[in-house]
Amino acid sequence: MKFALLVFILLLSHAAEAASDGCIGIESYCQGFRRSSSSSPAYPSTSSSVSLNPAAVPTNKSLGLEMIYFKPSPDFALVTGTGRVGAALSPTSAEETFFGNPGFELSGDYLQRHIEKKKFVSQKIALATAVNVWSNKSSGLKKLSVNLGLLGRYNKITKSIKPGGGISAIAGPLTVGYAYAEDEFAIDDPTFIPFQYKTATYSVGLSLKSLAVDYSNLTLSAENGFVPIKIQLVTASLLLQKWIITAAQRTENSLRPEYDKTTQSLVFKEKKTDVFGGVQFAVHKKVLIGAFYNYYLLDELSVGLTVFAF
Repeated sequence: MKFALLVFILLLSHAAEAASDGCIGIESYCQGFRRSSSSSPAYPSTSSSVSLNPAAVPTNKSLGLEMIYFKPSPDFALVTGTGRVGAALSPTSAEETFFGNPGFELSGDYLQRHIEKKKFVSQKIALATAVNVWSNKSSGLKKLSVNLGLLGRYNKITKSIKPGGGISAIAGPLTVGYAYAEDEFAIDDPTFIPFQYKTATYSVGLSLKSLAVDYSNLTLSAENGFVPIKIQLVTASLLLQKWIITAAQRTENSLRPEYDKTTQSLVFKEKKTDVFGGVQFAVHKKVLIGAFYNYYLLDELSVGLTVFAF
């Protein structure tokens, strides 16, 4: 699986070298809404990168709405920027998605959800904001920029807000980021004590004119003997004319069970590997449509829409 992904990334690199006019027809997306993110530039959407690092919120002047649909309802994210400050609001926290944090649920609920191919039901609302604290206003290989971000997750069951923060930077074609956040999981039962945990993420990336490659490492930890959950993500996106093609691999090391669709049962496997594929097309310079495989970790096919007001 890793070899296949490496071959795909090398093919993307070769294609990017041949693509002298990459991003034609979608310039505002490639160089604006997407490239302004200084953390995980290869991720297929702004909401997916913001879920791990609030400093990835675009700060350029823009207003965009992202939607990803898989039964029974779509997930939304509203992103806006003033030129130096940006904000992103989502009624979900992207848990149990390919690019998001792990989610927690009872084993029986987890098994039934996978049998029925239903999305994880988030109990949180996420709000993130970022500010560009320094930039040399250059572009390309001379670009230098630093963003700071803040994150708040409101838990609808516990009525509490858990904070987080992050930092990210661009140095020419290189991007780096780090984020830390507190979080909790709860069951809607007065006898259940909420489970408190923390997440830490770092990422490094390479962003060229038509190619973005990213490596992200997420660690989820808690007290009282909890075995940390570690997730590694390798993502590559090719931006060519009106098309964006994304491939990614997700490796999770944890004691969480894995769903076996052959036997429709849970199996215990410490190392779990998933792959993601996505294709997006610019039908207009301000409208992007896409199709994604395994975004919700259900071996499903979902569709996406991104619309820019300006």
